[in-house]
Amino acid sequence: MILRRRIILRACATLLLTASSAALSDSPGLTEDYLYFSVFPEDLNDLGPALLAAGTKNSLGPAAIAETLSRHDWSIDMSYTSSECRVVGARVTLEITYRLPRVKTTNNDVNQAWDDLFPRILNHERQHKDIAYEVSEQILKELSSLRPARDCDRLVENAGDVVSRLHAVERRRQRAFDKRTIGGETEGIIRFEVYE
Repeated sequence: MILRRRIILRACATLLLTASSAALSDSPGLTEDYLYFSVFPEDLNDLGPALLAAGTKNSLGPAAIAETLSRHDWSIDMSYTSSECRVVGARVTLEITYRLPRVKTTNNDVNQAWDDLFPRILNHERQHKDIAYEVSEQILKELSSLRPARDCDRLVENAGDVVSRLHAVERRRQRAFDKRTIGGETEGIIRFEVYE
């Protein structure tokens, strides 16, 4: 089974026209939401096809039965003097949304198999969250230590460049994680194939 991630960025910056004592945030905020979709397998042979049919469709590759979506919301507070604009505060919040299957059946064999499989899927997805959180920490660190710029528009542009660069780092790390775990197979997640 292939587990897919999608990363979304959103940004904002605020300008403080006077010197501010805004504190730099020590760590990123984190919110986690769970979205479930239902699958209705009739028996064990139907479990894989039912999960794939209801899972995430990926035009670039195979379907995924679960995914972790991350969004790094960030903001910087700036102080402007006649010669430069500098960061006086930075915040990053990581919003995680897990998209997970919920198996609904009266078949005891399927329920037992699912009770064994679901925690492994969730563990794999939470490791994607951990990678995203580490990147959020790096975003916060780099935004907080941005060098002053000649004007605030340039400082905001520099901040956006930092976030874009680290966004690319996260994508590479997420892909490497899925490659290393073979989409969760090394963690005991069964690979479901679709045969036509």
